[in-house]
Amino acid sequence: MRPLFEAIRRAGGVPWMPRVRGDRLDFVAVRDWGDLRSGAFGVLQPFAGRAAQRLAEGDVVVLPGLAFDRTGRRLGRGQGFYDRTFASAARTPLLIGACYEFQLVDRVPHGSHDRRVDAIVTERGMIGCGSPG
Repeated sequence: MRPLFEAIRRAGGVPWMPRVRGDRLDFVAVRDWGDLRSGAFGVLQPFAGRAAQRLAEGDVVVLPGLAFDRTGRRLGRGQGFYDRTFASAARTPLLIGACYEFQLVDRVPHGSHDRRVDAIVTERGMIGCGSPG
């Protein structure tokens, strides 16, 4: 995650990092890697004193996953944070799944509440997943 964070910074961007808040995620602009602390599940996240912002259409969110399929289905850790955070939004940011090529599988089990990603990026390139839903 840090190489992606640093690449965004070098390009003049400001990475937005997720923070667990209740059963959803907040997103916080992070200007320095040192602004992250160990949070829920031991994952680095912006510390509680930083103000969250609402993401909008045109923003980009990179989602981790254990596995993805080429239709944009994502297998996470089973807590549903990303699905709940983005499911009801009429206008959502662009959701990009990030994984290694070996994490692409033929079919990811899913339910009606699962939110697909718009594209997947691996070390071999990018896969467009069509319209999320």
